[in-house]
Amino acid sequence: MKRFMAICVVALALWLPVSAYAAVLSFDYIQHRKYENGSEFNVILFSLKDQSGNFITDNIVKSIEVSDPDGITVESLNISHPFEKALYGHYDAQNSKWIYDNTFSSEGYYYVHFTQTLKSGKYHLKITDNSGIIYLADKIFSGSTVTLPIISSKSFYAYRDNLGNMIWTWNVPNISTSDSSLNTSVRAIIEIYNNDNYIGYLNFQVPTHLGYLFVPNNVYQKILAEGNVFKLLIQFRTNDNQNRSYSNSLRTEDAASPQNCVSVADNLNLNISCAEYKGNRYGFILNYSPVANDPYYWRMDPNTFMNK
Repeated sequence: MKRFMAICVVALALWLPVSAYAAVLSFDYIQHRKYENGSEFNVILFSLKDQSGNFITDNIVKSIEVSDPDGITVESLNISHPFEKALYGHYDAQNSKWIYDNTFSSEGYYYVHFTQTLKSGKYHLKITDNSGIIYLADKIFSGSTVTLPIISSKSFYAYRDNLGNMIWTWNVPNISTSDSSLNTSVRAIIEIYNNDNYIGYLNFQVPTHLGYLFVPNNVYQKILAEGNVFKLLIQFRTNDNQNRSYSNSLRTEDAASPQNCVSVADNLNLNISCAEYKGNRYGFILNYSPVANDPYYWRMDPNTFMNK
C-alpha cells in the first residue's frame, strides 16, 4: 500500500506543471496617469520574484488576465517588462538632508497599460507562467481619481556647480488649499541612457513645495558611470500612489538655458534659480502674496533658499 501511494505521489508530481523559478507574485499598484504630451491611461504594476526576493529578469509570463470589481475583464492590455537599474533617495525635511542609496539596485517590473475607466473596489490579477503555474493576487482601488496638475519640463533649469554638484529646479505645482485631504509628493527622476539604450534611473522623493533637487558630485559620478545621455522628468503623485502626472522628459543639456532663470507658476509664484550677489549664486521661491494696497507683492519662502 505504501509503495502504491509513493508511486501515485511521483506520478502526480510528474503530471503537475513545474516552474523552475518558484516565483512570488506581488500586485504592487493600480493607478491613473496623465502626461504632459496629452496621453492619459491607467497602469497596473506587478512583479515576480524568486524565493530570495530578487526580481526574475526572464520574461516567464505566458498570459495576463485582469478583471475589475464587477468581474468584467479589462481589455486592450499593453504590457511592458523592462529590466532596469535604479538609485533611490529622499529629502529628510526634519534634518535638511539629501539622502541617497549607496548603490544601484536591479528591477524588473511588469507594466500593464489600459484605458478602461477605473472603478472603486478590488481588481483581480491572474498570471500564468510558461510552465502553466497560475498566480493570483488582488489590489483595491479606492476610486479617488484625481486630475493632478502637470509640472512642465519647460520650467526645468539644471546645471552643475564648480564642485561638480548638480542643481535642478522646476515650478512648484499649484494645488488647491481647499482639499486638505490631498496629500502629495514629487519624484525627481533622471533617466539614464547609453546612447539610445535605456539603462535605468535615479528616483528622488522631495516634498511638493520644495521645487528643486540637489545631487552631490559623488552621486552624480555614479550616474555618469552608467551612461552618457541623461533626461530629466518630474512625476507628481498622490501619496496613496493611485494618481500620477508626468512631465515630458528633457535632456540635461536642454535644461541649462538661461531663459529658465525665472519661471512663473500658474499661481504667479516665482521660482528664481539664478540670483547673484557678490559673485555668489542663489535660488529661492517668491510666493505671490498680494496685500490690500499692493496687488503686486511677493514674499520669499525661506525654506526654499539655497546657495548654489
